[in-house]
Amino acid sequence: MKNFFVISVSLLMILLLSNSCKPTYNEIGVITVLNKTGENINMFYSTDYPDTTLKNSFSVCSMSFPDTISLAYDKGWKGRFNENALGVLIFFVVNRDSLIKYQGDEQYHQEQIVRRKYLLTVDSMEKNNWTIVYP
Repeated sequence: MKNFFVISVSLLMILLLSNSCKPTYNEIGVITVLNKTGENINMFYSTDYPDTTLKNSFSVCSMSFPDTISLAYDKGWKGRFNENALGVLIFFVVNRDSLIKYQGDEQYHQEQIVRRKYLLTVDSMEKNNWTIVYP
């Protein structure tokens, strides 16, 4: 009987500990990106709007074609939008091959390799079901 109690408590502790390691997503924790092109792309985002350059951006993902990826952010993407006073995040789509080829060339890097910029708000993301479709 004592062994049964020890095993039961051990299993309960394992379940509690394993459950606490999972990320908790408050509000919207996932944005889906759909790459409908023949390009390998990288996606970046920035909270620096109205500055629309890549210089202060954060890498979000690298994906092959065609592919869909979900971008998880454990604090919720709505909060990330609120980090900008205007509530705008800029998502940049960059051709991965160009990124590698022109790495270190700041002028070219800033102006030429960005395939598309998305200026998005919580409202625009909600209308698109938290999905970014490229192109």
